[in-house]
Amino acid sequence: MVRRVRWEWWGITAGLLGLVANVLTDDQSSLSDAERRAGAAVVEQLDRAQFHIGVVAGLLAVFCLVMLATAWSRWAAALCAWMGLVQRTLPRCLGAVSALAALIPVAVMIASCAVAIAGLVGPVWLALAGVGLTLRRSAPCDHNPAR
Repeated sequence: MVRRVRWEWWGITAGLLGLVANVLTDDQSSLSDAERRAGAAVVEQLDRAQFHIGVVAGLLAVFCLVMLATAWSRWAAALCAWMGLVQRTLPRCLGAVSALAALIPVAVMIASCAVAIAGLVGPVWLALAGVGLTLRRSAPCDHNPAR
């Protein structure tokens, strides 16, 4: 049975929450230019409930974007690991580094529920994967295992 990837739902949710935060709850269109230039005092002119809904929706949209980036980086690392170790269309060293990049955050999240580790491992993986692909002489995804 093939498991469907669910990371795209984080992107959909982030987009919808961003629309709520920036379009549907934006009460600033009713303000005059002088009221907008008042700085922080402009908050007193806004509808309190609508303003809070917009702020919470915006914060949730940012959270969903972080989750999207985390899920995508794990998916990309897993794909590179598969292509490097099994299909051998990418270098084996890239596959090994990608496997570690996918497994380290999962292990830490299982052990400590700390989701931020993916934000630390992801950039390192991206840099190493970029170096590995740059040093490789052929196209990165030519699907030609008979080299």
